Amino acid sequence: MKTKWNYFLLTVFGFLLLGNSLLAQQNESSLLKKLCASKFEWLIDKQTDSLSQLLDNRLLYIHSNGLIESKDDVIEHIVSGKLVYLDVELGELTVRLAESTGLVTGTGVFHGKIDGKEFTAKLLFTEVYIREHQHWKLISRHANKMP
Repeated sequence: MKTKWNYFLLTVFGFLLLGNSLLAQQNESSLLKKLCASKFEWLIDKQTDSLSQLLDNRLLYIHSNGLIESKDDVIEHIVSGKLVYLDVELGELTVRLAESTGLVTGTGVFHGKIDGKEFTAKLLFTEVYIREHQHWKLISRHANKMP
């Protein structure tokens, strides 16, 4: 009888741990979706302080036209007006988590100006976030044009 009781308690404890783990993953997924969306708002609003905190120093930000930016480039191009985001209409975002790495895949329609020339691009993108010191940092982004 004691063995059955121990087995029951272990099973209940296991389900509680699994439930907490799933809840934590859902919370992290929601947070990454929010960070991704906020990042585009910060690009539009030229909130370089917020961007600077989110972008990792090792960032590679790869645009659909082949432009590759570092963290410093992203900030400089926003401040100088080389790249101006006018509007971003995000589609569905999907998050995958693996330990301290989060991958956000999404679609969107991007409106802006590069070197003064307006553009509209329907894009598919993947962003890679790493968790360091309890904070998510964007370390890589790659986008490609959709038909």
